[in-house]
Amino acid sequence: MTPQQWVEQQLPNMEAMLKKLVVIPSVQGSPTDQAPYGKAPLACLEEYLRQAKELGFDVSLEDQRMGEVRWGAGAPGLAILGHLDVVPGWTEGNYPSYELSKEDGVYYGRGVIDDKGPMVSALFALYYFLDQGISLKTPVLLLAGTDEENGSSDLEYYRKNHTLPSMVITPDASYPLINGEKGMLRFILQRKVSQTYLSELTGGEVVNGVPQTARAEFVFMPPFWKDLPSSVGEVQLSLQGQRYTALGKNAHASTPELGENALTALWQALADTLPPGKEQHLFRDLSTLFPHGKTGGEGFGLECSDPVSGRLTLNPGFCQIRGGLAEIFCDVRFPLNRSAKEMMAQFTRKAAEYRFILTPLLQEEPHYTPQDSKLVSTLLKVYQEHTGQEGRCISIGGGTYVHNIPGGVAFGMEREGFDYRMHGADERLPVQEFLDNTVLYIKAIEALCAGEGTQDEH
Repeated sequence: MTPQQWVEQQLPNMEAMLKKLVVIPSVQGSPTDQAPYGKAPLACLEEYLRQAKELGFDVSLEDQRMGEVRWGAGAPGLAILGHLDVVPGWTEGNYPSYELSKEDGVYYGRGVIDDKGPMVSALFALYYFLDQGISLKTPVLLLAGTDEENGSSDLEYYRKNHTLPSMVITPDASYPLINGEKGMLRFILQRKVSQTYLSELTGGEVVNGVPQTARAEFVFMPPFWKDLPSSVGEVQLSLQGQRYTALGKNAHASTPELGENALTALWQALADTLPPGKEQHLFRDLSTLFPHGKTGGEGFGLECSDPVSGRLTLNPGFCQIRGGLAEIFCDVRFPLNRSAKEMMAQFTRKAAEYRFILTPLLQEEPHYTPQDSKLVSTLLKVYQEHTGQEGRCISIGGGTYVHNIPGGVAFGMEREGFDYRMHGADERLPVQEFLDNTVLYIKAIEALCAGEGTQDEH
């Protein structure tokens, strides 16, 4: 039986497993002694391991943070690393976030592409060898984490007590293969403000997503009420009661130019309309540092790029102004030719010019694995032979799960030319890609790990 035939037979089982995982809202929650990232991420991991064990794999739960699925005796030579935690589900979509919907050959639901779908695909790719009795010279370790969306501390804990194999791949990104990832900064900007007209302003849900909605609550109906604009660029703004709401478009923070930031539009509208005073001064400063429609750090004077990874991006992903304090959570992706220390120092200096205190949350250096490494060259050959398309390396702004793993690369699962709506409403994955990715991972595992017991027809 060919991998293609086998995967097609297994699709109902793969879909059933994905359905059980999507229904669990595995967003980071309140930590407990037994659930460091909250109950839901742990429940999702336990369900994943339970089903892997039912398939016949040896499984283990490490520190209530990371799950292991093992195939083969001895030290693993290949690790496949993915995650089961997700970003929050938005309510503006056409499909429920925490249900697996299927329409016109496409799955919908939070996690179908990031990263529950890829993790089901990887598990069944490994199950192919177990089910078909095909030997692997190199043992394989499948790792399922629960904190990738909030800093990957699960992987940090795991690596304190475990040594990863020399080959590590993740299906947490795109094909053909990602060997370069920009550096990443996250920080909070804080500034005191005297609130005369506004009771509060909020916008966004996560720092690594472009805010789709933002709203300002007024204390009373001010005299300039009718002067507030109904749009800023492509962002629509509306008045209801004493609330002023902006509706933009979600996108991942690594590609903010694909979204429409509701926060920066709202700041611009208020900066242009509020009468002179401390509130207007705040919004004018925010609009200077974060000009609407500009995502390359222009307001901070930090536009930069390199030929491999491209330009710097800056995304204000979450904002809260209440009780006399403004807080803005920001996400930065910077090129391979810059350092985290250098970039953070420059952002801190510029923020101070506008009386913002900058508090660092995350500083990660860029990641790069040479194109001529055995892992990269083997995977590119597998991809090209399977798809008939050019196997080439790409660099991205998004940080994948192998960002801090020397020699690690991202292999799949997204394809060029399709909007998966990752981190947005109606996250989706074509069923055919779910199937094809599993076949491709079977071939990748075989090329990297197969021994003499592998039959030619496979």
